[in-house]
Parts: sequence; C-alpha cells; structure tokens
Amino acid sequence: MSKKSKIINVSTTIDFGILQGTCMISFGFSYQELKKQLKDEKCNEWISAAKKADDLFKNAKYFACRTVHKGVDYYFLIFKEPFDFTDKHYTILAHEALHITQFLCRQFHIDQEDEFQAYLHSHIMEQCLDAIRGNKK
Repeated sequence: MSKKSKIINVSTTIDFGILQGTCMISFGFSYQELKKQLKDEKCNEWISAAKKADDLFKNAKYFACRTVHKGVDYYFLIFKEPFDFTDKHYTILAHEALHITQFLCRQFHIDQEDEFQAYLHSHIMEQCLDAIRGNKK
C-alpha cells in the first residue's frame, strides 16, 4: 500500500483526445458543492445534465456516468471523497476511468478496438492524475 502523501480536492473538465466531448471530474466535492461551483461558473447545461444522474450523485461515493441533455453527451467521473493518493484511490480512479472509456467506445462504435481503448484509457487517466496533482497543461 502506498503512503498517503496529501489529500486533494479538485473539480475540472478533461478532454478525450481525438474524440469529441469532455468529462467533468470531481474529487472531494459534495453534490451541492459541485452544483454551486457549476452555477458560479454559469455552467447551467452541466447542472441539468447532472440532474439526470441525481441518484448516483446523491448516493454513490464514487462513480462514472454518461447522461444526455438536449442531444449532448455529458460525462462525469466523481469521487465524493478527496483524493488521498492511496493505492485504493488509484485503483478506484482506474476503474471509473475505464467506465468512461467503455461509454465512449460504445457511443462511437469502436468497442472492438482494444488498442484504441487502451490509449483512450491512458489519456483519461493521465489527465485525471495531472488535475489531482495540480499540473497545468
């Protein structure tokens, strides 16, 4: 098990590289805090998209989901707990990032392309890790 080096709260969006779309990632924010941040940033479409996954937001500790609002796909990768850099949290992050990869591969009909999925998963993981480490691109 890795040592706990620090605990981080972050909320931002990441891209999917060569695929269209973005994903809201959030670590350490409650549903209410995330909605307030989105409201402050005038991201009303994201708030409406999040409402379609209300049960997950209210009841799950961490999850990945895809919702559709006004014909647009919205992706969320949510940790209600702050990211604490333990093996457990890295494993959960990899698990949820894989779900985002699966959603995208089904949506774009590329679910039989194993190498593409591996690169997409790596891209999503890299961006999540950059965000929680505070690295700017």
